[in-house]
Amino acid sequence: MNHTQIPGPIPAAVQAEIRKHLRDALTLLAPYHLDLTAQARIALGRGGLGPESLPFAETARRLMNTFPDVLPRSVKDSDITAYGERLDTVTACQDLLADANAVTATLHNLDVAAGAGLMDTARTAYKSAQDDGGRTAGVEALTREMSQRYARTSASATPTPDA
Repeated sequence: MNHTQIPGPIPAAVQAEIRKHLRDALTLLAPYHLDLTAQARIALGRGGLGPESLPFAETARRLMNTFPDVLPRSVKDSDITAYGERLDTVTACQDLLADANAVTATLHNLDVAAGAGLMDTARTAYKSAQDDGGRTAGVEALTREMSQRYARTSASATPTPDA
């Protein structure tokens, strides 16, 4: 793909439809929402199951269901059932995450490609407007507005806390 040929803009109707589907997905997932902190996610992830461990976990399910007699007495039938349900949850999450990640990657790639070079062009336009020196009506107001993007405050203008 020629990265200067960007498909877009995304029509408002398409954006609205995508937003609706994403919000519908969030509504459907609401009963499963866990309010985990970043630290809790890290702690849980240490003993968690990643995609590379899924075959091991699936084989363990087959082992537990087929040969429960080899398990210690502390592992009850309810534990085996719960294990299967949790494994099914992980599998479903990974499948849904693959789709969600594909949407994210598509939007991110489009965002990066569409944004590439925009600031260079904007700076060129800004420089040209500055060079205009107020000769063209309305340009100076836009130049002032654009200058706010790069407004710098001097050290003396920075407020200091009262002692």
